[in-house]
Amino acid sequence: MKIPFKLTFMKSLDLSRQSSTKMLIAELARQTGVSKDAVRLYERKGLLKGVCARGDNGYLHFSDAAVERVGEIKTGQDAGLSLGDISVLIEAWYGPDSTDTSRLKALKHLSRDIHQKITTLSYYADALDKKISTVER
Repeated sequence: MKIPFKLTFMKSLDLSRQSSTKMLIAELARQTGVSKDAVRLYERKGLLKGVCARGDNGYLHFSDAAVERVGEIKTGQDAGLSLGDISVLIEAWYGPDSTDTSRLKALKHLSRDIHQKITTLSYYADALDKKISTVER
């Protein structure tokens, strides 16, 4: 599995020290390799809180930290996480009430979910292998 961005949810990102550089949606999409529609979806779902703001003209403006955030979202999606799961992680890490306790809780919950998915997928893979064997006979 190719993961284009390193999972960085465990990084301590101080959003108060962000670069003042602002970019528009087309530039963020270009730098991250996602579509403008994907960026808009992430913003609507609250995944880009703290790294974007709407200007007086109604346009979204993104800080340099948005590139990393979109990378985190893409990595999570590539690993099979839902946007809901990714949202829980982002809120636990970057939300206003973020604590080590909230981070640990989010990680444990997601880890349990992933292990359950692995178990389920393994069961289905075994069932498919049995079907393949039956058809190949």
